[in-house]
Amino acid sequence: MQKKIFTEEELECVQQMDLIKPGCDQATWLWHHVGGCSVLLRHKALERLKTVSGLDDKDMLETMIGDAREREEIRLRALDVMLIWLKKEKEKNGQDSSRYREGLDFLFNMFFDRNPYFSKGVVAGLGYLGGEEALRVLFRIISMPQGRIVYPKMVEEAIDVGSERIADFGTFLADEIKKEPRLAIYLKGYQQRKQPIYHHSVYPSHDYMALKIKEQHFDYRHFKYLVGTE
Repeated sequence: MQKKIFTEEELECVQQMDLIKPGCDQATWLWHHVGGCSVLLRHKALERLKTVSGLDDKDMLETMIGDAREREEIRLRALDVMLIWLKKEKEKNGQDSSRYREGLDFLFNMFFDRNPYFSKGVVAGLGYLGGEEALRVLFRIISMPQGRIVYPKMVEEAIDVGSERIADFGTFLADEIKKEPRLAIYLKGYQQRKQPIYHHSVYPSHDYMALKIKEQHFDYRHFKYLVGTE
């Protein structure tokens, strides 16, 4: 089948989105395109929202992520946006921020989405966020029978990445195991790796988005160039 071509209107809109600066009051316009019909503009608008907006818009983003009727790749990109917002909130206000903790609660609930890709995405996201509070959520998940859906190696990598800036991780982990002894069973044989290389992200594979866009008969290289990453 012949590849679809992006319209002049779409290309012009992408240029306008690229000109938006952080702090500008353009989030409403971007959200309009997130809810639109253009594949290109939906993805582009979500990417721009990473820097243009933040947790003030979390309700809209959470609704999109949790909507099983929405396209899977859009939901996962929205989850990626949420993680960026939470990381910024943590860096600005610390991991005791009420909005940050609310975001962690949302991630915990999303782990149990019917689509297992979101279970993997949440584990990767908690590793990306890092720190004691994010790891406590991860430990809470893997202590539950339903939490065993994710491959143990991926969980261990998330712990490695998430624990990098915890000064005395050994003591922290021992304290968490005392609170929840089932952790010792799941993490039997686990040893923290220094300077870990994390192979996972919110997406189930490195070529996931490419495959999804190609399924819709678009040129992925051109799409990726236009959408960019924040």
